[in-house]
Amino acid sequence: MPINGKRLTLQPKSLTDAPLDYAWLIDTELANLNGEEPLEYSYEEYFEQFKETLSDEQFLNICQFFTIFTASERQQIGNCGIYDIDMENQRAVIGISIGDQQFWGKSYGTETCWILLNYAFQKIGLSLLYLKTLSDNIRAQKCFYKCGFRACGSLLETGRIYTIMQLTREEFLRITSPVDFFDHQ
Repeated sequence: MPINGKRLTLQPKSLTDAPLDYAWLIDTELANLNGEEPLEYSYEEYFEQFKETLSDEQFLNICQFFTIFTASERQQIGNCGIYDIDMENQRAVIGISIGDQQFWGKSYGTETCWILLNYAFQKIGLSLLYLKTLSDNIRAQKCFYKCGFRACGSLLETGRIYTIMQLTREEFLRITSPVDFFDHQ
C-alpha cells in the first residue's frame, strides 16, 4: 500500500525497481555518501538477490523497504526504509537515499523523512528511531535535524566516522510537521 505525501509517494519495493536501484548502488558518489563501496557484481546477480530479499517473509518482518516516487510523474528518485524493526522495544533504524541527483537540494529528502517518520511512529507504533550518517555528510544531517533528529553519538566503522542520530515518538509529536509535505485530500 503506498504512503502518499504532497510531492512524493513511498511505494513498497517491487521487482520493477531493480534497474535504477542497481544503477544507484554501482554509482561511486552515491556509494561514498552512504559509506559503502559501489557494488561490484553484475545486474543479473543483483536481481536474483533482490528477488530473494523481496520474497523472504522473515526478513520483511524486521525491514520495510520503499521506493520513492514523485507523486505527479511517478518518477523513481530514491529509496528509503525502516530496518532492524524491534517491536518488543519499539525501535528501529531508518535510512533514506535520493539516488537521482536532479532531486538533490530540493527538500525531497526532508519530505521523505517526514513521511517515513509519520508512518513509523503513527502506523507501526514505534517509540524510537535511529540512523547513522557520515559525519561529513552535512546535507543529510541538515535534513535529519530539520525533521527533529538529534545527534546522540558517533561511530568509527570501516575507517569512517559516522554521526548517530535519534528521534523519539514524543519528540516527533511535539514538532509541528510541515503541512505542505502531506496530501490531506
